[in-house]
Amino acid sequence: MRLVNAHTLDLEDFPDDGKPVFNDENTPPFHRELPPYAILSHTWGDDEMSYRDGPVHKNLPPGSSLKAGSKFGYLKIGNTCYEAQNRNLDYIWVDTICIDKDNPEDTDKSINSMFHWYARAEVCLVYLSDVSEPRLGDDIPLFSRWFTRGWTLPELVAPRKLVFFSGGWTLTGDINREQNGWKNDSESQRLIHTISLTTGIDRKYLDGTASLHSASVAQRMSWAAKRETREKEDIAYCLLGLFGVKMPLKYGEGDINAFRRLQEEILKTSSDQTIFAWEVRENTFNCGEGVRMLAPSPICFAASGDFVRAETCQDTTPIAVTDEGVTLNAPVLDLGCHTFLVLDCVNRQGSRKDDRICVPLLSEIDHYIRSSWPPTPLPFPTLSQVVRELKFRRLESPSLTACTILLTFDPSEHLTRCSSGVTW
Repeated sequence: MRLVNAHTLDLEDFPDDGKPVFNDENTPPFHRELPPYAILSHTWGDDEMSYRDGPVHKNLPPGSSLKAGSKFGYLKIGNTCYEAQNRNLDYIWVDTICIDKDNPEDTDKSINSMFHWYARAEVCLVYLSDVSEPRLGDDIPLFSRWFTRGWTLPELVAPRKLVFFSGGWTLTGDINREQNGWKNDSESQRLIHTISLTTGIDRKYLDGTASLHSASVAQRMSWAAKRETREKEDIAYCLLGLFGVKMPLKYGEGDINAFRRLQEEILKTSSDQTIFAWEVRENTFNCGEGVRMLAPSPICFAASGDFVRAETCQDTTPIAVTDEGVTLNAPVLDLGCHTFLVLDCVNRQGSRKDDRICVPLLSEIDHYIRSSWPPTPLPFPTLSQVVRELKFRRLESPSLTACTILLTFDPSEHLTRCSSGVTW
C-alpha cells in the first residue's frame, strides 16, 4: 500500500498483507508495518495530481497557499496532510497520487482493496469542494457533487470515522461509527439525518448501529442507483467492497457486462434473492418482450430500497454459479396467462409484510426468460402451500436469449396452476 508522508510529502510503500515490502533504489522506502493513516474522499477536478507527476513538491508546506499556476490538486493534498497532522497522523492516502493508473496491475489491486483501505483508516477526510455553508438537519438534501459519484458511496459507508469539510476546508461535522451511533452528539446526528435524506441510506447504516452486510442486496444496490462514474465500468467496480467480493477489472467490457459479472460474484456467496427484485427500465434492453434475469445497471434498483429477505426465510444455501450460469431453487406461480418467479423476499414498507415479491417470466418451450411487463416486481400472498419448488438454470446459449432461465426438473415434477382471482 502506497502512502504519502504528511511531513515530507514523499510517497512510501508499506505491506498491505503483513509481508515485508522489498524495494530497489528506484522505489519508495522499505517498511515492515502499516502505520495509522488518514484517507481522503473527494471528487476529481480537472487539475489533479497523478502518480506520474512524481513526488509531491518538497517546498509545499501543508496547509499553505500555492502560487498562481500550480495545480489545485497540490493544495488539496497539502490541506489533507495538515488535517492529518492535527490528528497526530503521519501518513495519508489519496487516490489521485497513490494509485499508478497507468499500471493495470496496480489499478486492479487498488480498486479491489479500496473498501478495505477506507475501512482501516483512522479517519476519512471528506472534502465537499462545491459546498460553502451546508445546512444540516433542515429536512432538505445536501446538494453536492460528492453525493452523486459512484466511488464516494463506499467511501461514505466504509470508514469508522468521517470528518466533513466545506470547499474552504472549514470543518462542518463528523460521524464516529466506533461509538455505535448512540454516542454521536446532536450535531453529528443532524449530519447523519441530512446524509440519510440525501442518499436514501438508512440512518442505522450511517451511524454504525447496523452492519452494512445486514442490508439486503437490493437495498445496497439502490444506494448506487442514482450515482455516476467517469468510466462506464466503474459503476460496477466501485461496488465490489460493498458486497465483499473481488474480481478482475476489464476496462472496455462495458457497464452492462461489468455489472453482470459483479452480480455473478455476489451470487457465488449469497442466497439473497432480492438481487432479482429490480425494475425493467426503458432503454435498458433491446431484446423484445424478454429480458435478462440479472439487471443491466444499478438504476434498475432505484425503487428496490425496501426489498428485504423474508423473516421466515430458512434456505441459506448460496445460489450456485457455474460456467453454464446461475442455478437456484425457487417456486414458480403459473396463472395461465401470467407466470411469476416467487422470490424469498418482501417489501418491508408494504401493507402486507408477509407477501412475497414476484417477478414476471415468459415461458418458452423449455425455459423461462424475464418478462418486460409488468416491469416492476409485484407482491403476492405467501405461496408455500400452493406452488412446488422447481430448479432453474440460467444458460448462456446462442440459441436462447442471453441470460435466460432454463427450467430443469424431473419428469415426475410439474408446474402447479392456481386460480387465485388476482388481477395483474
